[in-house]
Amino acid sequence: MCLTHRNKRKTAVIIAIFLVLFVLLLLLLLNSYQNTENTPSEETTPTQKTLDFEPYNEKRINIPGFSGIHLMPGQLNQTVGFYNPQDNNCYFVISLYLSDDTCIYQSDYIKPGEQLTDITLFQSLQKGIYKNCRLCYRCFSLSDKTELNGSTQNITISTK
Repeated sequence: MCLTHRNKRKTAVIIAIFLVLFVLLLLLLLNSYQNTENTPSEETTPTQKTLDFEPYNEKRINIPGFSGIHLMPGQLNQTVGFYNPQDNNCYFVISLYLSDDTCIYQSDYIKPGEQLTDITLFQSLQKGIYKNCRLCYRCFSLSDKTELNGSTQNITISTK
């Protein structure tokens, strides 16, 4: 009778251990699922992101970022999506440089809330992938157009 009671006790302990391990595994999987559910997949991840910078007056300037842009080969007139977020308290001047420091585009002052969709390049690009290019944002005061801060982002330009 003691052996049977002992076996039942061992079986109960083993079952309890497996249940605890199962619950822990289930919690880990659930936590992992919730974290990936809020993270966009590679297919839906936009190449655009917003970078925050603190100028001298401690108000935030939101600078849209791009990891890459697509331009049409052999054409000076291009369609892009450059913009200055509405919440900014400054003008933007946006410049686009090739990897050899050739400036192929520079905007005029862009007001907060304004978007550039049609631009004219200084030179057309041949078909290909242009790596290590730079997209530069220079920020200027709305009151007197004094230069504030800026951002330079490495991007890839593709032309098809």
